[in-house]
Amino acid sequence: MTKAAFSSLLLILSIGLGLAEPAAARDEPDATPDAVVESYVNAWNRSDAAGIAALFEAQSDLITPTGYRLQGAKAIEEFYVQAFSIGYSGSKGSFDVLQTRRIAPDVTIIDCHWRIVDAKKPDGSGRDQEDGLAIAVLAKTFGHWKLVALR
Repeated sequence: MTKAAFSSLLLILSIGLGLAEPAAARDEPDATPDAVVESYVNAWNRSDAAGIAALFEAQSDLITPTGYRLQGAKAIEEFYVQAFSIGYSGSKGSFDVLQTRRIAPDVTIIDCHWRIVDAKKPDGSGRDQEDGLAIAVLAKTFGHWKLVALR
């Protein structure tokens, strides 16, 4: 077997075993845990509550920075609709990934530093920058990565 043929076989096997993602899969919003985090930020920056909620598994949960707990994608969507309506629409969010840990073949934990800038208070004046730490737990089901918990 030639070196090129061996390399091609190795790549095909690694994709089949989930060790490497094909290029087309990396372009999907839920193809990898990192793609989900990036899609979350993109949806935030579009003020897209439905887009954020679509990244969560149906029975997932979210604990907000103020300690409020939401259960299920529908409640999470309603929370973001409300947040965007009271001054977060048009704000810019970011996640800086600090660490990614695959704890099982289909479970990943991502530790992030999050930041929100350019949000407004209900009176229209600017809010101070908000930031903190977040822990995202993602699970792969039916070939798609979804958030199952975000704190």
